[in-house]
This record gives sequence, C-alpha cells and structure tokens, in this order.
Amino acid sequence: MMVQSHLALAAFTTLFLVGAPQNPPESKLTIPFVLKRDEWKAGNPFAAYVEMLRLEKEYEADKMWRTTYWEARGTVGGILGDNYEGAKGWNTAFPNVPVRPVLLKTPLSEMKPMNAIDVIANAARTHNWIMLGEEHLKPQTRSIMIPLLNTLWKQGFRTLAVETFEEAAPTLAAQLGYPTYGTGYYTADPVFSAGIREAIRLGYKLVPYEAREQPKEVPEGDTEFRTNFRETLQAKNLKERIWDKDKNAKVIVWAGRAHVLENVPQVPEGESVWRPMASEFKKMTGVDPFSVYLATYVEHSERKFERAEYIWATDRGLVKRPTIFMDKGGKPFGDAFDTQVFFPRTELVQGRPDWMMREMGRRLVAIPDGLVKAQGLQLAQVFGAGEPVTAVPIDQTLIRPGEPVPALMLPRGRKCWVRVLNAEGTENGRADVMAR
Repeated sequence: MMVQSHLALAAFTTLFLVGAPQNPPESKLTIPFVLKRDEWKAGNPFAAYVEMLRLEKEYEADKMWRTTYWEARGTVGGILGDNYEGAKGWNTAFPNVPVRPVLLKTPLSEMKPMNAIDVIANAARTHNWIMLGEEHLKPQTRSIMIPLLNTLWKQGFRTLAVETFEEAAPTLAAQLGYPTYGTGYYTADPVFSAGIREAIRLGYKLVPYEAREQPKEVPEGDTEFRTNFRETLQAKNLKERIWDKDKNAKVIVWAGRAHVLENVPQVPEGESVWRPMASEFKKMTGVDPFSVYLATYVEHSERKFERAEYIWATDRGLVKRPTIFMDKGGKPFGDAFDTQVFFPRTELVQGRPDWMMREMGRRLVAIPDGLVKAQGLQLAQVFGAGEPVTAVPIDQTLIRPGEPVPALMLPRGRKCWVRVLNAEGTENGRADVMAR
C-alpha cells in the first residue's frame, strides 16, 4: 500500500501541480482533484465536493480515474470536516485488505505506550531534522502539528518546510497571518491550516520544497523515473534552501506519506528502484533525519482494513493520545521508519471528532440559529474576525440532510464569524461566534 500511495501522489502532482494535460484521450473525464478549481480558489471548496457527488457514477465506471476519484473525494470530504469520508475514500481507492491475524503475541505487548510528542521531542535532542509523513485523506494525522510545533520551538527549532506549499505562498501567508487557498492544496484543510497559523504565530520560517519541474526526457522502461525525479528535486530543494545556508538549522519537514522513508526499498533484480526524498536528502547531506510515519496506525472506514497491531493496541485501551510504543531499551516502534505513531479511534461529540478538542484545544459551539436551512447538503465555515472567505477557514463542517446539525469547533477566546453555504454556493447567512 505504501507503493500504491506514493504512485497516486506522484500522479496527482504531475497532473495538478505542474500542469500536465488534464484530459487524456482515453477518458472524457478530468482528474477529479481539479474539479471546480476556480470556485475552490475563490473560497468555496464545497463546490468541488458537490460536483464529485454529481459525477460519482461516471467516475465509478471510468477505469482510468476511478481510484483517483475516490482518493480525491476522500481528501475533499476530510477537508470539509467529514472524518469518515476521508477513511472511506482511502479504503475505496485502495481496497487491499491487509492480513489480519488474531494477535496472541505481539512485540507491542513488551513495549510501553508513550506520548508521541514526548518521544519525538526526545529524539529532537540528537536530530536537527525531524521529518513527518502524513496521510492526506486523514486530517487526524495532522492533529499533532500544533503541540509538536510548540514543543520543538522550545528546543530551538525555527524552520518548517512543507511539501504542499506553493513557491511564493509562505511569504504571503506569513504577511497575512493565515493560509489562503493559494498556499497549498492540502493546507485547505482547517486542521492543516491551524498548524500553519500556529507556526506563523510562533515565528517559524516557512519554506516550500515541492518539485515544480518536469523531466525533459524519460528513459524507456524506467517506471520510477518521474517519481524519482520529483523525490530528488525535493531533497535538493531542502539542501539548497536550508542546509547549505545553515548546517546547524533545526528543521521540521512536513511531507506526504512515504517521502520520509530514509532507505531505498528492495526490489527484484531488473525492476526500477524508488528512491524516496528522505533517502536522497541523507545521501546528499550526510544528515540522519528522525523519520516519523503518521499514515499507518490510524482508523479506517472498517476494521477489516486495519493492521492487526492497531486493533490489538486500541482494543486494549493503550492509545488514548497520539502514541509511540517504546521497547525496554528505549527504541521506538517503527517499520521502515524511525518510528510510527498510533492515533486513537475517533469518537464524535455533537457530530465532531473528539481529537480536535484533545489535541488542538478546540471548544464546541452551536451553529447560530437561522443559518441552517431545512433541506439539502450544506457547509458551515468559520473565519477569524476580519478574515475574507479566501482565507482557509478556522473550522468547517458538512451538514447532511436528515442528520443532526453538528457543532462548530473553535479556538477559545478567538472572535470569529460563520457562514453557511448551500449546495448551489449561495450563503444562507452570516453571524458572529466565539468560544468562551
């Protein structure tokens, strides 16, 4: 599944970020990530989701785009505040069910569950580069950003490099004090945006490092060439933009999925070899980063898709916060990475994930009366006082017909305003809100 995910991400980057043809001749449909892109950039990501729902049957029947459709739909659903939609999108796009033996014994039984932030902070005492790989479809994997940024700031970390950043976006975001829809595709998620807002507040230097170039020639038969071109250029950007300027810089690198893998995977002789960004950076600089993988041990849409270790640990109540398991010798649990984080199962409180309160310090606030209409799919969006709709919302949540209206999740003491959009993109109304 790791290989599947890095290939899917490479395809998205090629088609969306660097502008390759969007309508290949084999399909009448476009890549679903770019649906309603103008509305998205103008502050209405809801339009893309509504369009995805409208075109579901067509994408389902399209062999070329079906997998990408469900990945895109899960991503956008998660961005709009639907925790389950992200998991469903991932499991529908990549339905491979892992082998799930009933664990009678596991290395975890001899390990101690530790607060993930504490473990990473301890590693940061001897590693100046911390690299984390999130899962794009699951905002919960970003819930550790705020506590991690605060903890590592106290330890002298001052640079945050983010894969999804557009080139000029960090400077503009720092000037504004918040991300916009032009900051980066995945920063459109309010959970991701909250992390970027916190980084700006603390004073982190924000650095983009995504590869924006395409290879001029692709050797025939090298199926990994385009992917490796991107991985190498990402590593080169990190080296030139940060390491070359300050060998002692303390840096957090926030990446997608398995880019943070430090070792080149073994493949049968004669097959093309994938060389992840972290392995390329390590080779270029000699720096040994501490790699943290966030994408494996997090709940799925159904238990049958989950790893046996995750089920074992959560069923025993060992994962109450983002957790890393440590052995008796002080070595953290990890498969191919320095460590992997286990995330607790989500419990909904008034329709919203409990981890937003626990990890992000959010408070529940009801949507003001009169903004939610009786019929149809709707979206509630919350912005800081004085912020325009082109700012990434502080919070947003889908309101589905026939279901209880969910609450808002707001930072305490922040003056905000909320609007509710209907499926046509029209505002039902606006009101001021604040969590006390």
